[in-house]
Amino acid sequence: MNTIKKISILTLLILLNINLFATNDSEINSNESKYQNEFKKEIRSLMKFPEFAKQSNLEGFVLVQFNYDKTGKINILEINSNQPDLKNYVSEQLESLKMCEHAQNSEKKYSMRFDFKLL
Repeated sequence: MNTIKKISILTLLILLNINLFATNDSEINSNESKYQNEFKKEIRSLMKFPEFAKQSNLEGFVLVQFNYDKTGKINILEINSNQPDLKNYVSEQLESLKMCEHAQNSEKKYSMRFDFKLL
């Protein structure tokens, strides 16, 4: 009986921690500036589903963290994916972008997830 109580308490604590992390994540997202949200929206609109993935029925996701330097060039800090071809595609697309002068800021890190799913 004592073991069941310990397991129940442990389960409750885990659920509370999960809820706490989810709340903190939404607070962080709500605190992002309007500019940062627009910036991410613009990058998402530029990231089209690649033709090679359509032809191969390839689906997957890419997680990327990046910033950009004083010249406006995007620097990928970390990139992970369940599909190497999609990882390369996102990397090439981001590195080919150049930010406008008013957006140049090398200190802000951006984390984004790109999902590629066939409809």
